[in-house]
Amino acid sequence: IVVTPPGGTVSGFTPGNSGPYAVSLPFGTSNATVSVTRSNANASVFINGSQTTALSIPLPTGPSSTPVTILVIAQDTSTNKTYTVNIGVQNPSANAGLSSLSVSSGILTPAFVAPGSSGLPGYAVTVPNTVTSFTVTPAKLDPAAIVTISPAATVNPLPVGNTVFTVTVTAPAGNSLSYVVSVTKSP
Repeated sequence: IVVTPPGGTVSGFTPGNSGPYAVSLPFGTSNATVSVTRSNANASVFINGSQTTALSIPLPTGPSSTPVTILVIAQDTSTNKTYTVNIGVQNPSANAGLSSLSVSSGILTPAFVAPGSSGLPGYAVTVPNTVTSFTVTPAKLDPAAIVTISPAATVNPLPVGNTVFTVTVTAPAGNSLSYVVSVTKSP
């Protein structure tokens, strides 16, 4: 028994054991396909009542568990086995961390170590007067998180004095962390 999208393989499946089996899919998965490989090509397979070896299963939005019933009837039609697979959709990630934070000029102080330090005092960078443009480049730990940078990822021209960049990472669960980079350009 295989459940797709990838990562949905039923682990520990034993042909004689009816389960129940469980598969956990990432948050936001709205559809899964259950596929059955028969050990005897003459056996009949019913997935949620439909005679087929593969069936697309719609999944509810958000964290959930959807039971799927698989009935296998042997060629002699008197021997059958019912398997149950519960397809779970995980909670949204609360990971609002960064895997890296880099700057186009100067050195972050303190040095960035994932997942980073959110809030104040944040990070400081001092750059010489010859720097005319400055860019902050964050990389989020969760690919589904949303990153915003204020005032922008790049400030050009970079004014003399202090410019504060605020990098806000919002996790799919809705929580967020802000990382502050304070850039001081010498006069």
